[in-house]
Amino acid sequence: KSLRMEMLTTILGLSLLICVAFCVAAITVSRSAIKDQMDDSLTKITNQGAVLASERIEKHFDALDNIARDSAFVNAAMNQFQIQTLLTKQQSAAGYAELMYAGKSGKAYNGAGETVDVTGYEHYIKGMAGERHVSSPVPVEGTDQMTMTYSVPIVTGDAVTGVLIMTTDGFELSDIVSDITYAKTGYAF
Repeated sequence: KSLRMEMLTTILGLSLLICVAFCVAAITVSRSAIKDQMDDSLTKITNQGAVLASERIEKHFDALDNIARDSAFVNAAMNQFQIQTLLTKQQSAAGYAELMYAGKSGKAYNGAGETVDVTGYEHYIKGMAGERHVSSPVPVEGTDQMTMTYSVPIVTGDAVTGVLIMTTDGFELSDIVSDITYAKTGYAF
């Protein structure tokens, strides 16, 4: 009886050890497959989010480019009232926080004629260099608001003659990202 019991115990022990090894291997392989699948899914979602954000930013640039083509900018010094009217109309229609024009002097004005020196600001510098620019969201001092600034060059002939500057709600970027979800409870940040 003891030999039979030893053999049975040995066989049961080996069987149990084999089962445990298979379970550990299955869990390890499953964990790795799930992690790879999640990484792949999150990468795809991140790329889709980046494309969505880029498309929305591009829409702002397109709108600014359309405004910058207005004939009032051809001789901006002579057409300040016409430009102010255009800025007011476009700002109101699109709901921008601010829409401004800055000439070569670096003095920018909005539709109400309020002026500000923008010569040291990146959006002006890039615009005068012929580049489009969008800022990161920036907090508005003393408030809980955020803003983003877009700028495009105004080109007359072959020369950059000014910059069109638009300020929007900086939380717009958060709104774009908040539309992105993963599974039932996942969200983008």
